[in-house]
Amino acid sequence: ELVMENKDRFFALFSLSITAVVFTSIWLNYSEISYLKGRVTNLEEKLDKCTCLNKVTQLVDQEEMKYKTTKPSPIKPHTNYEETQLLEEWKETSRIKRQQPRKVRQLGTIDQIITLVVQQQLKAALQCQENDTIGSECTLKPGPKGAKGDIGVSGGKGDKGDMGRIGSTGQKGEKGQLGYPGYKGCKGEVGETGVKGLKGDTGEVGPPGTRGMKGDFGGPKGDMGPPGPPGLQGDRGSPGYPGFKGHKGEKGMLGTKGDIGSKGHKGVQGQKGDTNSGTTYIRWGHDDCPSGTGVAYAGRAAGTKWDSKGGTNEYLCLPNNPRYRTTHTHEYAPLYGVEYRGPIIFSSNPRPQTFENMPCAVCYVSTRSAMFIQQASYECPTGWTREYEGYLMGEDTFSNRLSPRSTICVDRYAKALPGTSRRTKTAITFPISVKCPTSVSELPCSPYINARILSCAVCTR
Repeated sequence: ELVMENKDRFFALFSLSITAVVFTSIWLNYSEISYLKGRVTNLEEKLDKCTCLNKVTQLVDQEEMKYKTTKPSPIKPHTNYEETQLLEEWKETSRIKRQQPRKVRQLGTIDQIITLVVQQQLKAALQCQENDTIGSECTLKPGPKGAKGDIGVSGGKGDKGDMGRIGSTGQKGEKGQLGYPGYKGCKGEVGETGVKGLKGDTGEVGPPGTRGMKGDFGGPKGDMGPPGPPGLQGDRGSPGYPGFKGHKGEKGMLGTKGDIGSKGHKGVQGQKGDTNSGTTYIRWGHDDCPSGTGVAYAGRAAGTKWDSKGGTNEYLCLPNNPRYRTTHTHEYAPLYGVEYRGPIIFSSNPRPQTFENMPCAVCYVSTRSAMFIQQASYECPTGWTREYEGYLMGEDTFSNRLSPRSTICVDRYAKALPGTSRRTKTAITFPISVKCPTSVSELPCSPYINARILSCAVCTR
C-alpha cells in the first residue's frame, strides 16, 4: 500500500539506483583495464631482459598445455621464473576482452600476445648472438619457428577491483510527467463536537394552522373562579305578570258595640261562592308532583342561551307534548335545555351529573290558595305547608346576558333527563351562595356563611 501511494517516488529512486550501478560497473571495468595494461607493460619489460630463449619457450608450452586440460587457476611463482606468474595474470584478463578499449583490443588473443612476445625475444636473442653477448647459460642455438598454437581457454574471474572515485554530479533532468492520482485515503476519525452556534434571528410568523379536530366532550370541572365586579345597571325590564293572590289579612280588633239600629229590609239572595280557589307551582328537577297534589303536566326546563343578550329572562317549563298553531319558523329568540352546573349537591339516587338536562312538572293544590318560595331555608313558616325543599339556583355571574334570570328552587331529590350528558353550553343553572363581607356588600357573615350554598322550600297555605 505504501509503494502504491508513493509509486512516483519509488520509480525515481529505482531509476537512480540502476543508473548508479551502471556507472559503477563501467568505472570498475575501466580501472581493471588500466591496471592490466600496466601489468602487460611490466611483463614486456621483464621478458626483454630474458637471456635464455629456450627456457622461455618451454615454459610457454607447458602453461598452454595446462590451460587446455584443466580450469585456469593461479600458478604459484617459481624461484627463478617470476615471469610465469606475470604471464598467468595476463591470461586471466581475456574475460574482459570485449570490454577493453580500442588500443587494448588491437593486441588480439592471449596466443597472439605470447607469439608477439616470443618474436620480440627471438629478435633480442639473435641480436645477442650476433653481438656475442649471450651468457654461459645460453649455449644453445635457436631452433626453427614452431607451429601456431591453439587458442587458450578463458581465464578465471579476477578479484574485485577497488571502487572508483565518485563521478561528478550530473545535470538536472527535465520535469517528469504528472503522476497518476493516488488512492483514496482512509476515513479520518470523528472530529470533536463543535461549539454551540449563535442564536438565529426570529423567523417570520407562519401562516395560520388548520383548524384542529374537535376534542372530547367535557373535561374535569375546574375550581370556581372569584366573582367578577358588579355589572352596569341594566335597562328597565318590561312589566311583569300579575302577581299571585295575596295572603288573607289577619282579623281586625273587635270594635265597640254600637247602638241597635232599626231593622232593615230583607235583601235578595246572592249566588253561592267557592269554598277554596287552590294554587299552582313548578317543581324544578322532577317530572312528577308530591303526594296529595295533582300534576297539571310534566316537561323539561328551558331557557335562553347563557351568552345571548336577548330572549327570555325566566326559566320555562315546556311540556313533553307541545301543540303548534302555526308552521312559520325563525331563530330570533331560541330556547335551549337547562344544564346542571356546579357541585353535585343533590340527595337523589342516582344523582344528576354535570351537563345533564333538568326535568320539571307543574303541580296543582286545590286545598290551598297561597304559595311562595322560602329562600335561604328549607323550612316553611308556622301555619304553612312545605310542598318540597331544595336549593336556590340561577345563572352564573360570568354570563354575558344583560338581564339575569330569575331564581328557581330545584328539588333536593332532583332527577336528570336520560341521554342528555353531552356538554352543549346552552341554558345553564348554578347553585346560589352568599358572599360576605365585601366592600360592595353589607350581608353579615353571621348568621350567613361565606360561599355556603343556600337552601329553599316551596310553601303553600
